[in-house]
Amino acid sequence: MGMPDNVLALVIVSIILSATVGPFLLAYLYDPMKKYAGNYTKRNIFDLKNNSELRVLTCIHRPDNIPPTINLLEATFPTKDNPLCVYALQLIELTGRAAPVFISHQLQSKKKHDSNASMADKLIDAFQNFEHEFKDALVVNTFTSISPTELMYDDICTLALNKFTSLIVLPFHKKWSSDGNSIEIEDESLRELNFRVMRRAPCSVGILIERMQMTHIFSPETPYTVCMLFIGGKDDREALYFAKRMTKNPHVRLTVVRFLARNNYSEVTDLQELLDTEILNDIRINGKVGETNMNYIEKIVQDGPETALVIRKLVKEYDLIIVGRQAGIETPQTSGLLQWSEYPELGVLGDLLASTDAAGKATVFVMQQQRRESDA
Repeated sequence: MGMPDNVLALVIVSIILSATVGPFLLAYLYDPMKKYAGNYTKRNIFDLKNNSELRVLTCIHRPDNIPPTINLLEATFPTKDNPLCVYALQLIELTGRAAPVFISHQLQSKKKHDSNASMADKLIDAFQNFEHEFKDALVVNTFTSISPTELMYDDICTLALNKFTSLIVLPFHKKWSSDGNSIEIEDESLRELNFRVMRRAPCSVGILIERMQMTHIFSPETPYTVCMLFIGGKDDREALYFAKRMTKNPHVRLTVVRFLARNNYSEVTDLQELLDTEILNDIRINGKVGETNMNYIEKIVQDGPETALVIRKLVKEYDLIIVGRQAGIETPQTSGLLQWSEYPELGVLGDLLASTDAAGKATVFVMQQQRRESDA
């Protein structure tokens, strides 16, 4: 006995609706990004309480990512009063049909030395040596994630969420030659990964750009010179507070350069500018962060090209340059630069420093403050 026509039609319509409307309805009702949103808590450096532990997740793709990452963290000078907890995550692309693997090296005995294990050993040894240097002020935990590139962001963001980190450090997708004059590797899959993490991260994110493959020795004879470029906005404030942590390091020399628009130099026009001025007042008036001396410079500029010219003259004498991302935001100080940006993930100033020789051989760290649903 055959199925009645009206029943058959109903079944066909149901199948079509399930196949077409169902996925859209599911996507509307369930957003996997919401678990990273972080709108329920502030996980950034700007809102971190004094003398509280700074938790940082560092992502390592290649052995050459390790020295600049440790240099950056060492500059923050962890102490018992301002401890640092580092989660070092080695990322390995999964090929073939093998299942993804997430390894905690604290829970695992040493394995035989295959190609991946040797990379893990380098990671563990380097960060253990770093930990021994700052005994009782620094804790390091190492992990390895082996997963498809398009899913790595989930391992990064989930680990950051579970470990309550305030900052994720990502390596830039380009690798320069040892002399910093030519590009050896340009990994577009890594660039896409950085984009995905910046869109979803439950905390602040920084992209670390290293031109010279070298390790800095912190000592009175070789001070580590740091320049923070400040235009304004929450990303710049986040970058400033990260830079201020470095003033506790006796071997770091910090300079803050603030760019002011010539047309409204004497005016504070909105709440953001008022907040910027307020947090810079102590530095501007006293030239200090706490009891530590530092340099504060104000530059009045007309537009973006003039800002770029000033930056080119200033930054070549520094080892590290820190900037806020301020993605897609054009100010009088950066007007005319946004349309020429090659790397939007770095913002206007970060792009200027990474895509040209403006930064010289300096390391560049571009910071984005935690994005929350309330910011949208």
